[in-house]
Amino acid sequence: MINTTLDLIGKKEMAEASVDSLFDTQDSLEVDDPFVEDKPEDSFDEIPSVEVTAEDISELESKLFLPKGLYVWEKAPRITPRYIEEDKNPNDVMQKIFAQTHNSNHDKGRMILNVSGMVVSIDGTKKGLFQFAFSPDYRSNKDDSNQPDMLSRTFGGLTLFYYEKNEQKPKNIPKDVNIMITDCNYSMYITLSKGGNANYLGKFQRM
Repeated sequence: MINTTLDLIGKKEMAEASVDSLFDTQDSLEVDDPFVEDKPEDSFDEIPSVEVTAEDISELESKLFLPKGLYVWEKAPRITPRYIEEDKNPNDVMQKIFAQTHNSNHDKGRMILNVSGMVVSIDGTKKGLFQFAFSPDYRSNKDDSNQPDMLSRTFGGLTLFYYEKNEQKPKNIPKDVNIMITDCNYSMYITLSKGGNANYLGKFQRM
């Protein structure tokens, strides 16, 4: 019984010595990290390419945008708001609502409404995505304080067209204007920039 106990103690000391020797050695064994994947080197030279001219690029860009002309919405466009938090004015829509409700959820900056959807040319030959933006919160042009900026000018065009269609001015903004936009009972003249790489809203026409 005594010998057996001594044997066990001896074996334990030998095992501990063997483990210690693993850490005493000066050599190290490198093990691959299984969680690191080999990343292939960039090989852009292997992708086929051809030389093009400025005219080639212009032709490609012209296919990405709508030719100028009259268009109608294929279906009601989507109108989504966003706010410029650092640009607040007491006369802004959200600031007026905030003053009335004292609800911090309404303490927002200038409201900008983005209108987007598919349009089709009057003759049905062209179709594509069109979008524009407007703001019911007036701001002047940075280069000329006597003139509205583009977002305010677009909203002015919308309110004028609203009056033309309804023979009265909108009473609730931007709600009344938004309803007019989504009823799609009009056509739009869409322009194309000289460079052929941007579409803009021209004017509305009654149908």
